[in-house]
Amino acid sequence: MACMKYKVTVVGGITTDITGFPSRALLLRDSNPGRVKISEGGVGRNIAENLVRMGFETELICAMGCDAYADAHLSHAEALGLSLKNAVRVEGGRSGVYLCLCDESGDMFAALNDMDDIFAALAPERVNMEAVNAGDLCVIDANLPEETLAFIAKNARVPVVADPVSAAKAARLIEALPYLSVIKPNLLEARALTGKSTPDEAADALLDAGVKRVFLSLGTQGVFYADANARGTARVETVKAVNATGAGDAATAAICAGYLMQLSMEECARLAARLGALTVQSESAVSPSLTREFLTLL
Repeated sequence: MACMKYKVTVVGGITTDITGFPSRALLLRDSNPGRVKISEGGVGRNIAENLVRMGFETELICAMGCDAYADAHLSHAEALGLSLKNAVRVEGGRSGVYLCLCDESGDMFAALNDMDDIFAALAPERVNMEAVNAGDLCVIDANLPEETLAFIAKNARVPVVADPVSAAKAARLIEALPYLSVIKPNLLEARALTGKSTPDEAADALLDAGVKRVFLSLGTQGVFYADANARGTARVETVKAVNATGAGDAATAAICAGYLMQLSMEECARLAARLGALTVQSESAVSPSLTREFLTLL
């Protein structure tokens, strides 16, 4: 499948992920034995890596400091084949860090993100819209400032896919909603955006706001999808979860792939559910076993 003919520009967050895996049930307010893994992360960066691994030409526009974390980002991206040529480096800034503690089942127990200051540096005037519009698709994530998200959505001449990142940040996308081709929240994020409690109601509210296609991550229940003509739920296979971090980002990347390959809504949702399931089986936010052969299994 010739994915390299498509180019995707992702505008979003890049972080260093520090993840703790306990050896047994967590004992609060005590030191727990386990393992600590340091890896590349950030919603936008994770989406971008998934796309590269599936064979798409991909560029990431992000904000970083001038520190060792940023140097590691540049080195990793070069080895991966991910372009960072329009990334913004902030003199004196601290690159984003995401600290996550998993429970014994591999699900997130608690997390802390130190990234808002550096991501705020990606103001509208620092986003290269020529690079955005040179691609076939743009992805934005709600780590960015609200005004930047609205600016990109309004000025993009290519379809825009949005990932709300978290319930706390989802509202940053409200002004961008009428200009989005696709949005991929989880249920908590959809509730934060719409005030609606069920997938059907939340999808209706997002469609009424102007979004063309809605995909809702429902965790182990699969991926709900809705547009003007179809809706349903693609079920996810049962797998043993190692680390849930990055599963939603993988789903967004899969939806982008399906959109570019002109798959149906149901096929896009099935692809998202399948890649999410693959991702949770890895300790990393992006599965190292993902290759372009993944798309040949459609």
